[in-house]
Amino acid sequence: GAQAGASPRFAGVLSELAGLRDQVYECRAEHRAALDKVASLEAENSSLKRRLQEAERFAAELEARSSEVESERDAWRRRWDETHKKLEESWEQYEALQRRWEQTEDRIFETRKREEHIRKCLREAEQLLEELGRPLVPRSRSHTSPRSSEDQRAVVQPLVLPVSAGSPDDSDHDSLPSTSNETPVHAHSGDPCFGFDVRLPVAPLSPRKGSLPSNSCITRCSVSMSEFFSGAEVSSPDVAV
Repeated sequence: GAQAGASPRFAGVLSELAGLRDQVYECRAEHRAALDKVASLEAENSSLKRRLQEAERFAAELEARSSEVESERDAWRRRWDETHKKLEESWEQYEALQRRWEQTEDRIFETRKREEHIRKCLREAEQLLEELGRPLVPRSRSHTSPRSSEDQRAVVQPLVLPVSAGSPDDSDHDSLPSTSNETPVHAHSGDPCFGFDVRLPVAPLSPRKGSLPSNSCITRCSVSMSEFFSGAEVSSPDVAV
């Protein structure tokens, strides 16, 4: 009876042991799975550590590069400021040069106007010289004295101006012919280039009145210097060219 009562109890223990064994197997499988999971997690952890280290190194490099870029930015900013300042100075110099150029153009224009005026004055002076260099043509050819071939070939011949009466007492000397006693008088019109010989006849000695003063030839000349230099025609018939 005791063995019969012990057999079901032994069977229950065996069944419990079988269940415990199955649980142990399951726990071992779970343990192996857990160990595999731990190994995989450790590998992942190590890879993450390596990536973290790489990220930290890259961050350090980026920080160094950022500092370099900031320093370059400051340098470029200083260069920009210097370039902007130089550009402003260049604009000021350009404006000054433009003003000087305009002033120079004005001076050149004024100089050209003065040169044109000077050329005009020179042309007028040359024309005046040509007019003064020509001999005066009398109105009547009958009163001209004969000239030799050498005198006709002369470029500029002396002009003989008659002496007219300057006072009632000198009525005998109203018209004096040209003689060999002609005295050359240099006439000037403000410029040494306009000077040429004007021969004034000297009156012969008169037994009644004596010799004339030396300055009376100029004061009693029928043609004044202003009329002579202005190109007026001599009206006296006694003018000989």
